[in-house]
Amino acid sequence: MALATAGLGFALAGCGGGAAGVDPSASASAGPTPTVAAVASAAASVPVTQGDEVTAGPRTPKPVKAALASGRPVVIGFLYGDTADEKVVRAAIRAARRSSTGRGVDYFVYDVSRKTGFGDLPARLGITETPCVIVIGRDARVVNVWTGLVDVDMLAQSIATAKDSGPRG
Repeated sequence: MALATAGLGFALAGCGGGAAGVDPSASASAGPTPTVAAVASAAASVPVTQGDEVTAGPRTPKPVKAALASGRPVVIGFLYGDTADEKVVRAAIRAARRSSTGRGVDYFVYDVSRKTGFGDLPARLGITETPCVIVIGRDARVVNVWTGLVDVDMLAQSIATAKDSGPRG
């Protein structure tokens, strides 16, 4: 499924649940995460799900475009500042990146509180909450999407699956 190229009019909010196997009540944050004002103007796209093909759009950052075309697995994270949940997810991404499983993978982590640098990715991927991590296989198809907490073990397993996916063809 090709993703819509429309812009995005939404608010990114933190502490979202939705990660398989993660209890949202186990959140490390002490209070509500701030909401980000709309980062673009238009209707939100549909969130990507497992198996969806990810394609670059006209405003997708060039390094992400190159990574998607490379046939290498890709991990994309959207975080908001330094809240407790965001710190946990950021640490999981760092640990996965340093592990042997994490080698040979392209990583892109965006702090949406800065409202810059991520181009049309939130719209193309349907991101509505942070933290959010998406693992994309060598075939440019979504392996997993987590909105909320994700730990290094879950992320490493997803990366291993992404590495086993066939190349884009």
